[in-house]
Amino acid sequence: MGFTVIGARTFLGSGHPTEGTDGDANRGLIESTDSGKTWKTLSLRGTTDFHALKYAHDTVYGHDSTSGVLRVSTNHTTWDTRAQLAALDIAVSPKDPDLLLATTEAGVAKSTDGGQKFGDGSGQVLAFPVLAQGRRAVRLRPRRRPAPQHRQRRHLEEDRHRPRRTAPGPDRRRR
Repeated sequence: MGFTVIGARTFLGSGHPTEGTDGDANRGLIESTDSGKTWKTLSLRGTTDFHALKYAHDTVYGHDSTSGVLRVSTNHTTWDTRAQLAALDIAVSPKDPDLLLATTEAGVAKSTDGGQKFGDGSGQVLAFPVLAQGRRAVRLRPRRRPAPQHRQRRHLEEDRHRPRRTAPGPDRRRR
């Protein structure tokens, strides 16, 4: 269920078919050259399910969730098998093709050899690592500030007087 954009209207993806549809259990690497309207299989059909895909330095980096290995390809058809690790996501430095980060249960793991091996994960566990320009990882987290007490009270009072919807479905009004 990985996805990455490699050019104008050109996407790479992976995953598995929905229940009840025909096809291999794992899609391998698939490509669309018409902004996702149609897809064709490029490689690894039936054997690989990339849950993380990145495209950098004219190279595809994919973490195969079926085997737990990092795979790398420059032509989208032949693959070099790299390190094995349990990763949720990967990031590739925009400046250095040898610098990769992977999100693991132990934290962020770092590779400085193109994913041949990764150090132990450390630090705060991130869902999706991001590499900024340079070698510093940027942590993304939402800002959560509690509303001031007077605003919380006002919203509660407004809700008491607001008519309730009886039909199913989300309330689409902005608050």
